[in-house]
Amino acid sequence: ESFRETRAAVQEVVHSSGAFLGNLIPGLRNFMDAPLNEAVMVDGMEAQNRFKFVLRLFVRAMDTAAKPIVLYLDDLQWADPASLELISSLITDKENRSLLFIGSYRENEVNRVHPLNLHFQQIETSGVPITKIGIDSLKRAHVNELISDSLGMSSDVVQPLTDIVYRKTFGNVLFVLQFLKSLFDEGLLRFSSDIKIWEWDSTAIESRHLSNDAVGLMSQKILSFPKEAQYSLKMVACLGSVCEGLIHCLAGVKDLSMVNKKSIQSSNAYTENSALLKWIIFFVEEGLLTREGSKYKFAHDQIQVSAYSLIPEDEKKLWHLQIGNEISAQRKTTNIENVLFIAASQLNRSQNIITEKGERIKVALLNLEAGEKAMSSSVFHLAAHFFESGRNLLDEKCWDDNYRLSLKLYSYSSEVYYCIGNYNSMELVLGELFVHAKCFEDKFKAYHTQIQALGAQDHLYDSIKCGLFVLEKLGEPCDLFPSPQVIRSEYIKTKDMLGSKTEEEILGRRLIEDSQIEFAMRVASTILSCCNRVRSSVGSSLAFRLVQLSLRHGVCSYSAIGFASYGYFLSGVVGDYEGASSYGKLSLRLVETFQAKELTAKVSALVYAGIKPWINILRTSLKPLIDAHEIGMRYGDIQHACECAMQYCSHAYQCGEELEKVEKEMKNYCGMMQEYKQVSSRKFVQVLRQVTLNLMGQSEDSMVLTGDAMDQEVILNDAIEREHWTIALMIYHHGSFLCYFFGNSELASQLAERAQIIMDKTLCSATFLVCNHAFLQGLISFELSRKTGEAKWKSIAKESIEKMEKWAKYVPSSCQHKLALLKAEYAFFLGQDTNAAKYFEMATEGSGKNGFIQDQALSYERAGIFYLARGDVSKASECYGQAHNKYLQWGAKGKADHIRINFPF
Repeated sequence: ESFRETRAAVQEVVHSSGAFLGNLIPGLRNFMDAPLNEAVMVDGMEAQNRFKFVLRLFVRAMDTAAKPIVLYLDDLQWADPASLELISSLITDKENRSLLFIGSYRENEVNRVHPLNLHFQQIETSGVPITKIGIDSLKRAHVNELISDSLGMSSDVVQPLTDIVYRKTFGNVLFVLQFLKSLFDEGLLRFSSDIKIWEWDSTAIESRHLSNDAVGLMSQKILSFPKEAQYSLKMVACLGSVCEGLIHCLAGVKDLSMVNKKSIQSSNAYTENSALLKWIIFFVEEGLLTREGSKYKFAHDQIQVSAYSLIPEDEKKLWHLQIGNEISAQRKTTNIENVLFIAASQLNRSQNIITEKGERIKVALLNLEAGEKAMSSSVFHLAAHFFESGRNLLDEKCWDDNYRLSLKLYSYSSEVYYCIGNYNSMELVLGELFVHAKCFEDKFKAYHTQIQALGAQDHLYDSIKCGLFVLEKLGEPCDLFPSPQVIRSEYIKTKDMLGSKTEEEILGRRLIEDSQIEFAMRVASTILSCCNRVRSSVGSSLAFRLVQLSLRHGVCSYSAIGFASYGYFLSGVVGDYEGASSYGKLSLRLVETFQAKELTAKVSALVYAGIKPWINILRTSLKPLIDAHEIGMRYGDIQHACECAMQYCSHAYQCGEELEKVEKEMKNYCGMMQEYKQVSSRKFVQVLRQVTLNLMGQSEDSMVLTGDAMDQEVILNDAIEREHWTIALMIYHHGSFLCYFFGNSELASQLAERAQIIMDKTLCSATFLVCNHAFLQGLISFELSRKTGEAKWKSIAKESIEKMEKWAKYVPSSCQHKLALLKAEYAFFLGQDTNAAKYFEMATEGSGKNGFIQDQALSYERAGIFYLARGDVSKASECYGQAHNKYLQWGAKGKADHIRINFPF
């Protein structure tokens, strides 16, 4: 019953990712009832991100408060970077509170800059407590206790033996145990059948020569075994561990000393696996090996070190060579897990003595195959090792004599270096590839890797430039800074090509067949993300090009990005919201048609941030954005998954969701974005969170975005320096809002003007922030019109009303009450009291009806100011009271206190 419950829980959480997890961990297939294959395939960084996220889901489903999991791992000092990343990911999972991780490592091998220590620091920074327990060698009293218990004799009686053992072993646990066993084997510690007690010869033990370390002691012990036994243990030491299948592979291994003609001939060679298995079982009985299922491994790493040290230094590579060749020859006829990795690893340890060119090429091909397999399992550090080993086997003429092999090794190397963040090595490998590749088509994969890597390092303009260079080479040139005339021309061209084509006609077009065109679309889709982050106008040109290529050459999954981006342009620049909605819907259907779930987050970020809000009430976008975020995380598209989360936070705040709840969600998403190194998205949410905290009264200065979430000056200066205009726009807009909200309209107008400059300069601003900014500008301008009488404020205010009238036709539930408040302020300015009162009432009722409590509170506040100015103290008092209550209901205690202090009715 418990098994069925656990399996059901896992299937519910992992569901569509079951096949992906089953391919990485085959033993889970039966447990989860997962299919062997899945339609969606991702690779590179996305696959690595996906594995970490899906494994988190799996572990969460497995453990509960009632059934927690304890995970213990030994020898962490030897863990590779990928394993440490995975361990850290599980430990720092804030949604899993039922996992206890215990790890052991040798402190003397972990210095301040050791990867393990760096991961400890990261884990502690994330807020996860770490308890460190130091374990030293046994003290004399502990050794006495161990011997007393083992021999069944009192501690006083065994004290003389304890003193000798302790002096010779210094309390090292392995040393103590092996020394006692060696005393028994040599008859110096024996059980007397006559008197039924243990006896020992203290003088002989005292005089016995003992190596001063565990390796020396174990080596002495191993040398006491028969030659065949020694030979078997050395072979296992070369491998680290063996399984029964591997023992059969090694049956054909001859006396390895025969390979080296200068070595001493051995007369004890054997060729039958039964002999090898016999000695392995013997070592299990001796306590040197342990058995786990069909696998045999050393009981302690020092035993392996001891056995391996007995192989002469000049013979070690020969041992690895013959073992590797024997396993490689039989790998296709055996079902041993990871046999390919074992064979390649053994041969790589003998690279220096493989001199024949043909043999070196064979081993390089084996490394290529092993690296590809490691990549398919998202084990990129291991893949990098195999690809590097393969490259090292090539000579200076490799690009002439073995072009395809060289191209693959260098291309895959660059990709895995990008995935593990080793950008220096990536650049070196790419440099070699770009010089030697025979044609541009052979550089496709490498260039795409470079584009992704530049974006990952936040070199956004460099990434865009690299992408545009590739597109030009592919015959699809785009200007880095297209003029408004060029953009208009491309838009008209795209519009004409689309003509009156229906959604069904576009969906029914043939599939793209030209791989070069498809690659061009892939590149354009990749750099579009960078364009959106820096608000570059070339993004519009790329959107047009993607649509044009889809219409000329056929559709593919990247067509979804093109039509979503085109819809984003229609809503943000043209103001064609119905057309935008149509193409947004088409892009979502294309994702579904091509089962391109890996693109769900990317497309949804465009559709639900810049298209749907202009047609449907903002609140309807919340669930789709959360769903897209989860799908993006499941399929490894961390960047766009975080962008969906970012837009969710923005919409939740703009919808008037309860501030305390929204702030907690923002804080959690900021933590998640920090963990996944999504800097831009995190800064965006930090701004929103700080606005929320200011409204809640949790900041020193209500009008400055500095506090628990961010430092306004630091983030703004960084955004301007890096030309990250989205972040600068957010700071200026929300800073303007806070200044207006808390009574400084002059400063609010200055910040609003800076925000508008960014909107105008970046050409395409389709998010609903545009609507809220126009609304804010109108309110500020009416306030300043009354104060100064300057004509420019009236002009700006009237322009805001005109914009809102247009938007209210398309999405009245989100904009009609805003329009009513602006009209109320205009009537107030003109002295039309009856109209003003009517529109204030429309604003409070409309915002309340559609759930925009923050706008309702503001409408009541502005109405209070209007009635107070007209001398109706009673009505003003009523409106102020309503505003105060609504602000408190929203969670804006800071603003509620501001009303209470400044308008004491």
